[in-house]
Amino acid sequence: MHPLAEVANLNSGILAPVQADAERYLAMGSTLVAVCADMGLLRNAAQAVQKHFVQE
Repeated sequence: MHPLAEVANLNSGILAPVQADAERYLAMGSTLVAVCADMGLLRNAAQAVQKHFVQE
């Protein structure tokens, strides 16, 4: 946990772009970890639509 957050009795959080980073942040003491980013979600959704409609 970040020292300032600990002194203020607050959770410390971070956004992890991938699961491996999230695991590392949790091991470092973060108490709030969000995994993924909007860009990754958008890319995955676009690829799913492309796969459905585009014949290769």
